[in-house]
Amino acid sequence: MLSRTAPIRFALRQFAEGQKLKAEIRKLIITYGRKIILQIQKLMGRYSLIGDRQFFEPENFPWCRDIEANWQTIRQELDEVMQHLAKLQPAT
Repeated sequence: MLSRTAPIRFALRQFAEGQKLKAEIRKLIITYGRKIILQIQKLMGRYSLIGDRQFFEPENFPWCRDIEANWQTIRQELDEVMQHLAKLQPAT
């Protein structure tokens, strides 16, 4: 005959084992995910049309001038959005 707490103990044991499995899977994803990301970054740099450097000259991006010229307008729009920050929902 099972005790009254046996199902609870069983459920807790299963939960703990599931948590351990999740931790192991997370560890694998982090370990191999980093390796995969590094390989993707190497490929992106190798096949980039503008090279692979830490900093690029603004002349490579003609649209930068428009953004720089309109930074005050962009800042005003941001300030307006920030007034309603509490109403914004995080992306899921």
